[in-house]
Amino acid sequence: MRQKLYLLFLFALISLCGAAQAHTDSSKIQAGIFDRIIWLGTDARQHLFLYMDGPRVLFRLNKNWKLGPAFFPTLMYNHRKGDWNTGLGAGVRVDYKRYSMGIPMYKIEGDWRPAVGFGFKF
Repeated sequence: MRQKLYLLFLFALISLCGAAQAHTDSSKIQAGIFDRIIWLGTDARQHLFLYMDGPRVLFRLNKNWKLGPAFFPTLMYNHRKGDWNTGLGAGVRVDYKRYSMGIPMYKIEGDWRPAVGFGFKF
């Protein structure tokens, strides 16, 4: 049930981004640009994540806020087993000035799991 709620939340945010695109001019859209950013996150179960910047489409809401769908190439560390793995998450990214927050979903061990990560642009 919790996973369905996360997927519904993710779908709603992506839909809102599509609606925002209909009301913006093309000068406010940044597509496929890579930033120098470091992300740290967790799925609150057993994984710690180190994200790199991936492809995204961000819609500028005003001078400081950006919102949009994004991919999150990731190094995953399972602290219970002590092993490293790689993955690609898909989710929503929110930027405020030099700070970012991402809410990606990962397929881990056949199960879709949400995660939360925070990043800093340098």
